[in-house]
Amino acid sequence: MSPEEDRLLAAVRSATHSRDSAAVVALLHPEIDAIVGGERSRAFTGVAFDAYCRSLLASLGHTRSVRLQIEGICGRSRRRFGDQPWTDIYDGCLLHLEGNDEAAAACYDLGSVGPEGDPLALEAPAESGRHVLLAACDPGYLRRFAPLYIRSAARHGGDCNVHLHIVNPVADDLDWARREAGEFRPRLSVSTEVYAGPDARAYYALARFVRGAQLLEFYQRPILITDIDAAFTGAVDVFLGANGGPVGLRFKRMDFHAHPWNTVQANAVLLRPTEEGLSFARDVSTVSSRLFSQRAGRDVWFIDQNVLFSVYRRYFLRAAWDFCDLNADLHNAVIFGKTL
Repeated sequence: MSPEEDRLLAAVRSATHSRDSAAVVALLHPEIDAIVGGERSRAFTGVAFDAYCRSLLASLGHTRSVRLQIEGICGRSRRRFGDQPWTDIYDGCLLHLEGNDEAAAACYDLGSVGPEGDPLALEAPAESGRHVLLAACDPGYLRRFAPLYIRSAARHGGDCNVHLHIVNPVADDLDWARREAGEFRPRLSVSTEVYAGPDARAYYALARFVRGAQLLEFYQRPILITDIDAAFTGAVDVFLGANGGPVGLRFKRMDFHAHPWNTVQANAVLLRPTEEGLSFARDVSTVSSRLFSQRAGRDVWFIDQNVLFSVYRRYFLRAAWDFCDLNADLHNAVIFGKTL
């Protein structure tokens, strides 16, 4: 990011903090041509486009004219760069903003039933706890983040198992994980798969959701799915063992949304082995597989949040049960983005 971009974003953040959405629009409107034209850095483009769309909605309301402005920006980008991985994701986003949730869900091909996931190479734990902490990673992230994940789970997870799902493992990954587990070894379980398709980095980030339903069926215990860079700092088993809804999500509270999927964070999802929890997990798995496959080879990104939001919104409108908000429970129990 250039010094000029840094200065502009600093002014945007200041105006955002002051809740002056009109000022944000005024700051960024002259930049739209450069953003759409690919003349700004990728880091600047993501933040600036998001802030501009949000501020348009906040200052002018969710009107048809604003929707058309945002749609026009996406259309210009599409004409310049061709079909992009976020094209129909934005189409779904705009439909959600209009309140047309049924049409938005169709953008994610949610209504169709997909095949079961491929069989896993699964190693069951020697000892079974009351709940499971699940993370997925590639070999590089395994070595970088798994030691703290396992050790903090052993200390604060209570009566838990840790399940690591490794995509494209190398020869000694399983033995290495067992050694890292130390005395916690009987509570560690591992599954592996080989993914030979395009966009491997995106699949590593999505694998925990692709495989979540299979693992929930296997364990028949509550599963907390997290990013691998999580560190457990408090009594995780207290809220996992409590009576609650079949699905828990982390909701980000915001006054307005240019990108509705940002309201559901992907770094922690709680699934319980009830009929409702299994149904939600299977839909997340199906949509994850299909949405990823549709974009294979096209630099997929932000797919996990889109999947969670789309499935959440469908259930929110139709289900007779409520989602649990995990924010309060996780506040003193998990820190994300940690490494040894």
